[in-house]
Formats: sequence, C-alpha cells, structure tokens
Amino acid sequence: MAIWVDYIWQSIFCSAFLYGIYFIFLRNEKKFSFNRIYLLISPLIALILPLINIPVSFKKPNISLEQTELFRALDNYSAPENSLTTYGLPEVMVQSSKLSMPWTFQDYFFLAYLVIVCLLIFRIFWSFIQMRMIKERGWSFSTYDINQKYFLIPTFGLAPIFSFFNKLFWDDTLTLSQQEEAQILEHELTHIKKGHSYDILFYQFLTTAFWFNPMIFLMQNALIDVHEYQADQAILKKQMNAHAYPKLIAKIALRGLDLSIGNYFTSSTTLKRIKMIKKSGQTKTWKIFIIIPLLLMLMALVSMKTESGQNLLQQNFNLEDIKSKLIASQDSLEIGIKVKKLNAPTHYELIGILEEDKLKAQIGELEYEFSNIQTDEDYIKVRGLIEKLRNSSVITKDYGDLKKISTELDIKAQPEIGLVNWFNSLKEQVVLPKKEENLGLLGGNLVVEFIVSREGRIENPSISRSLGGGLEGQLLDLLLYTELGNWTPAVKNNELVDSFQVIFLNFTEAKDPQEPYHIFRDFELSVLDIENGKNAIDTIE
Repeated sequence: MAIWVDYIWQSIFCSAFLYGIYFIFLRNEKKFSFNRIYLLISPLIALILPLINIPVSFKKPNISLEQTELFRALDNYSAPENSLTTYGLPEVMVQSSKLSMPWTFQDYFFLAYLVIVCLLIFRIFWSFIQMRMIKERGWSFSTYDINQKYFLIPTFGLAPIFSFFNKLFWDDTLTLSQQEEAQILEHELTHIKKGHSYDILFYQFLTTAFWFNPMIFLMQNALIDVHEYQADQAILKKQMNAHAYPKLIAKIALRGLDLSIGNYFTSSTTLKRIKMIKKSGQTKTWKIFIIIPLLLMLMALVSMKTESGQNLLQQNFNLEDIKSKLIASQDSLEIGIKVKKLNAPTHYELIGILEEDKLKAQIGELEYEFSNIQTDEDYIKVRGLIEKLRNSSVITKDYGDLKKISTELDIKAQPEIGLVNWFNSLKEQVVLPKKEENLGLLGGNLVVEFIVSREGRIENPSISRSLGGGLEGQLLDLLLYTELGNWTPAVKNNELVDSFQVIFLNFTEAKDPQEPYHIFRDFELSVLDIENGKNAIDTIE
C-alpha cells in the first residue's frame, strides 16, 4: 500500500510539473503539432519516471515519501505479518497482533477505485451506444466520399456536428450558408485526417485508469484545445473567408447530445479559439528548447536515488538456531512468543517498552513479540533471552565509500556545543526508565550510528545496540528535533562533506549483569523432549 501511495504521489508530481511546462511555455504558442506530441507523451513520462531508479552517490532533493511518517505508517499497516515461528502455551498464544477483519483499508480503497473505474467505463460505453443509435438512425441517409474517405451521417438535430474516426456526424437542422458549411466540413475533415480520435481514446483510457490524477484531466482538456486549434489553422491556411470564420465559431453553440468520445466543432472555449486565430504566428524558439533541460531536471529529481546507509548489504538469520533457543527457554518461561520478518528495518536492533504483559524487540530483520510477561522475574528472563538471540539475526548496512571517507577527513564533524557538552546534555535530558534501572537492565552501551550531512544536520540515525525501556525513542527525538542535532560538518580537501559517526552512550551499570544477560547460558536442549513433542514450534511458511 505504501509503495503504491508513493508511486501515485510521484506520478502526480511529474504530471503537474509537465503540465506546468505546457501551461507556462507552450500554451499560447502556435506550434500545434509539437504541442500535440508533447501532451501525448507527457502522461507516459509521468507514469514511467517514478519506476526508473538511477543510483547516485551525491546528495539531492528527493520527492519520494519513503522517509516520511506517512509512508512508514502505511507500510507498517499494510505489511504482511510474515510470521516465521509461533511458540508458547495454547492459552497465551498470540497468532497476530492485528485484528482479523474480512475487509481491510486496502480492500476498501481498491473497491472504491474499481467502482469509479467501472462507472467511467460505463460512461464511455454509453457514449458508444448513443453514437451507434445516431449512426443507425441516419445510416440509410449517409453518403461516402471516395476522395476524402469519410462517411457523412445526418443526426437530424439529435447531436451537434462532430467526427469520430472516418465518420462525420452532421446536424442537418442547422441553417448555414454554403461558405459556412464548407468551413465546418474542412474543420471536421482535419480532425479525421490527423487521427484526433486516437488521441481522444488514449486519454479516455488514461482518465479512466488514473482518475485520481487531476493533472491528466487538465492535459486532456489542453489536448482537445490543440485539436481545435489545428482544425482552425487548416481553415485559415486555405483562405476560406478567414475573416468571417471567427464569427462562425461565435455563432454556433453546442446543442443536443454531448458524447465524450467525439471531436466537436464548438467543444473548446470560443474565446480561446478566437484569440488563437488572431494571435501572431511567430513562435519564440527558446520556449521549445528550454523543455529539454527542464525534463532532465525532472528526471534527476524523481529517478535519481541517492545511495545512503539505509541500503542493506546483508540480511541473515538462522531460524533453526532461533528455534532451539526459544525451546530451551520454555523450562523457565511460560510465555507466548511470535516471530515475524521485517522488510528493510531502520535499526540493527530495537528493544521496545514493556506494555502490560507484552514486549516487542527487533533484532536484525526479525521482530519478536513476547506475551504473558507477568512478573519482574519473567521480564528479566525475557531480556536475557533477547541477549541470547542477538547473534541469531544479523544485518549490515552499506554506506558506500562514506565510512572510508570518514577516516580520511581533514577536520572531523563535531557538535556545535562541543563533544563533552553534547554528551552531558544528552545524559541530562534522557530520563532513565525506572523499571529497567531498578532491575539492572541498562548495563553496557547504547550504540547509535548516523550521518552528519554537509549542511550540519544528523541524518538516518540507526540504533546499533539497544538497551530498551524507551531510551532509544528519547535519544532519536533529541538527535532529530533539538539543537543536539546541529553539528559542524566534516571537511576534506577544503570542502564540506558528509561523514559517518558512531556514538557509544553509557547511562548506568547493570546491578547484576550476570542475571539478565547470561541466564540461559547453561540451558541444554533435551533431544528426548523434542522427540516426545513436549516443546513444539509451528512454522508458518
């Protein structure tokens, strides 16, 4: 779901950018053939550019939603559970942290999309049915021009004059002079010869499939205008009483039936057509050539992706090793455990907060959910189990050349307030969780790595070693949203550069480090118990 929302946003952005180019530079120019081609390929460019991925090593603006809270929320909501293992007593087993619902948000969203698509398709088919009815009514009175290769079909006043492929529907109830008839006929023949009906059907498909993109509708209207400008231009080139032609446009009003698939003589705004007729034919060439750098700029903005430390170089977990450790813990723990696989986790590990009787802990690309934690002793043992599981699921991240560059700096990055003051300020502002402190679970270092950008801001912080109890959330908020995130950037060869930092934070010593971290060190797995089915783990593929 999150990926689709991001794609839709980027395609709408591209469409708006491309339509903006047309509106500012091309809309009032009389390069109608060029404008037509531009409006036909623009929606395709807008749909394709977000799918292209060009990795680059330098920093650049990014319009993607991937780093936003909205994307993370949607990704977490829509991500499959990917359950690898469930373990525990039946009465405390938790199969899923989400309520089982017959319909999810994605289902309703997709249903709404399909309903609107079906309505739009019905509208198109209804237009075809109406046109067929008009055609059948006037078919016996129709004529075929061998030279111009088109059918002339009377509408008997049921529809205004319009054309569709090689069929010209003519309102024979209009009172027109011979000159006016010739001008309108030439106008509609231009639509037929230039194949404007193909353009109309192409945009009917786009507006049906991508009805949520308002820019597509604006482009469609602009293309219809261009069609009319081209047809009007054909009249003026043939000098068919050109000075009276604008009066003819103003004279005839759209009457009767309006079919979404036809080319109408009066479909565009009358005033716009008259203004374009009277406009000088001189085109400013620079407006045409400026499109190329603007398109390249759009491609760089959307398709080029900066390689950062968020790329996972290696993801590895040993499910059998994890199973054995979970089974071994059953002798002293009556808890439920669920394990699921995460997609591209931000942190190496992250121990959550004990809420009621549940605790979540992410280690590598696996997330464990422990339930039925009733006592402090249970909590200490669970934390000990987490320590045992640390080496069973490991990820490493690829920072490209950033780590190497960070060891060859002329001037290293430093907090603006100084490193000592920075550490002291962190410790002063972080509130130690009472439960974990009293139980001696805050021993060792909390390790966080991040990038100090050349602008002097902390970016992409990632917890390398977690202590739990909510410490990590406090730390990340301080690094990202307070003055502690302001650093003096590193310097290399007299240029400001990005640099990689690893920070070790020691808040307190564990009261009894042997208790939480090594409580399972002497457990031996009983082969007999496993064979007898005493400790069973169900694996869900």
